[in-house]
Amino acid sequence: MSREDPQPTKDSTSDDPSEGSVSIVDEGTSSNKDTTTTVDPSEGDRDEIEEIRKQSRVETARVRTWRILVTVALFITAIVVTATTYKLLIKQEDKNFRNVVSLIAHTRYI
Repeated sequence: MSREDPQPTKDSTSDDPSEGSVSIVDEGTSSNKDTTTTVDPSEGDRDEIEEIRKQSRVETARVRTWRILVTVALFITAIVVTATTYKLLIKQEDKNFRNVVSLIAHTRYI
């Protein structure tokens, strides 16, 4: 019987990005086995990742734009409500003042 030496294998636990492979470790819950799968990112995967990043940038820009628009709209609404309330209160205060002065004037001279 001849005994064959196992083939040298690449270290599957290496996380060095320069090697061009990604290690995925799956620890099963039903058994005590640890399985390791090495995935080599192909050109298609890189294009897909870049496309996802591009879409994420576009969506982020849209969210920021809407966030700014909503903030500006709330700010404008707050200014309009404050100005209107102030104007109405000034009118009411003036009306009350005129009524009080009118009452005082009529009661003294009657």
